[in-house]
Amino acid sequence: MPPENAHMSSGRLATFMVGQGPKRRASSAKKRGGAALLRWPHAKPSPEELAKSGFYYVPSASSPDNCQCFACGVMLDGWEPEDIPALEHHAHRTECAWALQCYIKHKFDIDEPIDEDPMSEEYVKGREATFEGWPHEGKRGWKCKVAKMVEAGWFFDPSPSMEDGVTCAYCQTEIGGWERKDDPM
Repeated sequence: MPPENAHMSSGRLATFMVGQGPKRRASSAKKRGGAALLRWPHAKPSPEELAKSGFYYVPSASSPDNCQCFACGVMLDGWEPEDIPALEHHAHRTECAWALQCYIKHKFDIDEPIDEDPMSEEYVKGREATFEGWPHEGKRGWKCKVAKMVEAGWFFDPSPSMEDGVTCAYCQTEIGGWERKDDPM
């Protein structure tokens, strides 16, 4: 189960910053030879790259670099320095909405042409799936409903400072603080 705030990149990142491992009292661990807390073992990929790609850190003694996606639950380990988390995530779980958005963002970041149709059924469903928990969906009279947000090309990308933050995967514009009359188009 993901941490309570695993949908936020900063919450995911925090899981890489603290030692993970068995919960034993310090005195018990010393007496038994102790199970050391596990820390992220690689310089690359970085915890920041992994967190942005939807992963939080869930190591075990047999898999000290195991990560899990907060959205789809896929678990990946065996990370290599040349691995790009956004691409690995998408390759292993193409139906994950978050993986799809990260894949698009990665292509944009490296100036690779995005040949896919942003209004294709796959991309529309992917954006729509990110809006679980959209805070304005149930509000009467609000224009920024999920269907309009998705049609406008937004995906839900909340953060501690913007609970209703959205990002356009194609131009990387990020906005939040939506109000009743704001039109997503």
